[in-house]
Amino acid sequence: MGLELLTSPLQNWSVMALAALLLYSFWTVDYYHRTSSNLFFELHKAEDVIHKLRNPEPPPLNRSHINIMQSIARMAETGIHPSLLLFSTGSGMSQLQVEVIIEQLAAMGFVHTQKTESPTRQSTPQLTLKGKEYVLNFRSKNAKDAKQADNTKIS
Repeated sequence: MGLELLTSPLQNWSVMALAALLLYSFWTVDYYHRTSSNLFFELHKAEDVIHKLRNPEPPPLNRSHINIMQSIARMAETGIHPSLLLFSTGSGMSQLQVEVIIEQLAAMGFVHTQKTESPTRQSTPQLTLKGKEYVLNFRSKNAKDAKQADNTKIS
């Protein structure tokens, strides 16, 4: 009985139905493949835009901005109470220059200042999370550069 089915001629409508089913399945696979690849591309572009909006490039900082931020970080690590006088003596800048730089860093979101409860009511600068991340990235970049320089000297 099974051999008769294999040797018997197929009806024309069944051949056409089988061909239509194959064409439809190939078309469906191709359609979903194209739409999914386009969706992936569009989704990737949207993720890039969102990432750039949430994580904008840090503004270019000059050397004095970076020095002040590193000084704030070192003082926080060692437990020294930061003051404008310490920054000005350590950096070789006047107190007014240090104040301006700290205000600029505060406007950029790298530093926030708090008024102390001392009689002088001085403001003490502290790094924000953004400032801490910048200092850590700067330190790791410098460490990598130093390591590469050592490797090139050895080679």
